[in-house]
Amino acid sequence: MKLNQTYLLLLILMPLLVIGQIKTAQTQVNVIIAQAQSISITQPSVDIQLTQMSQYVSGNTSAIQTNHINVGSTTNYQVSVKAQSDYLSFNGSSSSIPVNTIALQTTMGSDLTGSNTPASTTTTIAPTITLGTTDTIVISNATAEGARGYNVTYAIPASKTSYYLNKPIGTYSTTIIYTLASQ
Repeated sequence: MKLNQTYLLLLILMPLLVIGQIKTAQTQVNVIIAQAQSISITQPSVDIQLTQMSQYVSGNTSAIQTNHINVGSTTNYQVSVKAQSDYLSFNGSSSSIPVNTIALQTTMGSDLTGSNTPASTTTTIAPTITLGTTDTIVISNATAEGARGYNVTYAIPASKTSYYLNKPIGTYSTTIIYTLASQ
């Protein structure tokens, strides 16, 4: 009987022995938040063809550059655009064709995070702007998000094709600068 009492006593004390061996430790986790922004252009070179008479009569576009502008921002943001110079260059020299003969048409692109998050309804996009050398806001009131694309079509409207008549054959170009800023 003494053996049974010993077993019974051990069974009763076992939880106390186990509890007495539990130890704890702790850590502090810090989340450090900083503003982060990124902007990139997916098509670094875009062509507008003026190779047929119908294009001189009606104007022409580059076609839609899907998700051309890619933006990521931890804060609400805006995007502006400007040309680097007042005139297109030809063979490394300035030509007499002004950059304001080119227009940009911008539309909402895709959520580039892969989660298919719909675009914010507060985002304002200027549907068509004419290029110039001063910053023109093309996207404003955009809500912070991980990665959003914007589609852009570059166009030479019919009203501006006369600037391209009687010019040497070749490629005329300009550098366009997009700037991302917190809003």
